[in-house]
Amino acid sequence: MSGWVEFPQVLSIITNGGGIKYGTVDPIGSRQATKQPVGFDAIGVDMKIGYDPANATITALQGLTRTFSKAAFKLVLPGGGRVYGYGNVACSEFPEIGSKETPLQLSASIGFDGRAISYGA
Repeated sequence: MSGWVEFPQVLSIITNGGGIKYGTVDPIGSRQATKQPVGFDAIGVDMKIGYDPANATITALQGLTRTFSKAAFKLVLPGGGRVYGYGNVACSEFPEIGSKETPLQLSASIGFDGRAISYGA
């Protein structure tokens, strides 16, 4: 890997998934089953980015979307924390049109394969 692709003009961002998954263990010699953590739900990041058809990064993100290619991602959080992950990107090609006060924007999303790893500042 030679570098990171930076999502340009991020207007809003929201994460989804990542919750703990549980399994039930029901031992034969016990009347009470137990609830055990068995992993995590899939993680995704949804965002709105500014629409700029001349931006080479947006064109590259749309190219990754068309080919279902996987890529490495780095999210820089407020305060300097970082999250690293690997997965698919989806970037819309048609802008969302809102009111005069709302800029033209595209929907973009990252679907992580496996766990994303985070580090503090």
